[in-house]
Amino acid sequence: MNESKDGFVSTTEVEKRVRELMDSENNNSTVRERVIALKEGAKATVCEGGSSLMEAIVLYTTPAAGHLIPMVELGELIHTHQPSLTIHILIAPVPCGASSTAPYIAAVFSTTPYITFHNHPTITLPPNTPYL
Repeated sequence: MNESKDGFVSTTEVEKRVRELMDSENNNSTVRERVIALKEGAKATVCEGGSSLMEAIVLYTTPAAGHLIPMVELGELIHTHQPSLTIHILIAPVPCGASSTAPYIAAVFSTTPYITFHNHPTITLPPNTPYL
């Protein structure tokens, strides 16, 4: 937008830009179409069967295999009693020197579609940060 000398935008300029965005006859319909598509997508998530209404359980585990495997087994057990649930397992970053759980996660991922894994990002603290 074009500013005047005093740093303000005139009402005429604002009106002109709004008309450009809203005018679907001058090939500016892409903004309006995108907004309508996003609106419809948002509606679909809260309708019956939409992703926002799906039942889910979130399980949080430490990254060690000794904790992950029982957590997956718990998720499988819960799912056998309530098949409509999806299970989300949150995994903390693996500490240095710990064995990788990636092969196990890949095996579970390929055989149990109702269980999904979500990795927490590693957070690097600035130097000289006191531990809480």
